[in-house]
Amino acid sequence: MIMEVKTVGLASDHAGFPMKQFVLQYLEKKGYPVKDYGTYSDESVDYPDFAHAVAEDRYFYIPLMMTDSGLNITRHALAEHHKMDELLEQLTETEFSNPGWLAIAKKLSETVHHHLQEEEHGFFQQAGKILLDAQKTALAKQYQQEYKKYKKIEKDSLV
Repeated sequence: MIMEVKTVGLASDHAGFPMKQFVLQYLEKKGYPVKDYGTYSDESVDYPDFAHAVAEDRYFYIPLMMTDSGLNITRHALAEHHKMDELLEQLTETEFSNPGWLAIAKKLSETVHHHLQEEEHGFFQQAGKILLDAQKTALAKQYQQEYKKYKKIEKDSLV
């Protein structure tokens, strides 16, 4: 039986950068094709992600939940966000050497890709039909202000 070798994709935030580099070098030594999706240094990068999540929840999902037609699609999107958060927490708490780590990472990757596919090919189009142009503009401005605000402060100080 011939086994198809697929490219292994690796990514991390700044805290996982050293481990990602270790895994990348190990896989390359073993002859696996590897694609590095970043980050490319140990410089902090997770606060912008957190800022995006806070701003998106407040100025996109919550306003959509206030409409009858947006309630169900928003609940579904938030449930997927919650699932991703739980998988990420589980992955963080699992030792890299644990055989289950890779299964959790795979499930997280599948969940994220599924969510992005749904957002790009369904949710955003539905939201565009629900919100008026003036609402979209106002919410976009609020989102940007919130994003900038949270990007400047440390995530841990909000807990």
